[in-house]
Amino acid sequence: MVEVLRRIKELGLCSVRLEVRVSNVGAQRLYQKLGFRVVGRIQNYYPDGEDALVMVKDLCVEEAKQCEPK
Repeated sequence: MVEVLRRIKELGLCSVRLEVRVSNVGAQRLYQKLGFRVVGRIQNYYPDGEDALVMVKDLCVEEAKQCEPK
């Protein structure tokens, strides 16, 4: 996943969005550790009726923080 995010950033994209099952707490924790944050919820997203959490990672914000004077 780290490599995928690196390649996405190299392409010049500034954000990544994904959907994850509400019940998939392990994946949610992984994504949060990678810098994703929950920005929404989609009801009945999956065929079985389960909701999905929408998570986003801002790639360009991290770069801007690294460039700020200390």
